[in-house]
Formats: sequence, C-alpha cells, structure tokens
Amino acid sequence: MVSLTIFIEDNQSGSDITKVQKIVLQGTTVETTDMKVLKKIEDQ
Repeated sequence: MVSLTIFIEDNQSGSDITKVQKIVLQGTTVETTDMKVLKKIEDQ
C-alpha cells in the first residue's frame, strides 16, 4: 500500500477551507532508480 499526505499550513485567504485544484507528481521509473543509494527518512 502506498499513501501520500499533503500538509497545507496556511490558506491564502485565512479561511478554514482549502481548495486544491491540481497536484502533479513527477519522478522516474523504478527500473532507472538505484535503490542502494536511497535512505529512509530516519537515516538522514
């Protein structure tokens, strides 16, 4: 299972409602990624 959490600290108008119109994720395929050089967040 994969999940993505997005935290929006402040709204532009200061209201309690945030409207997200677009989310774009970019990356490379797993085949081109050297998994040996990646570290867990706790290790950094």
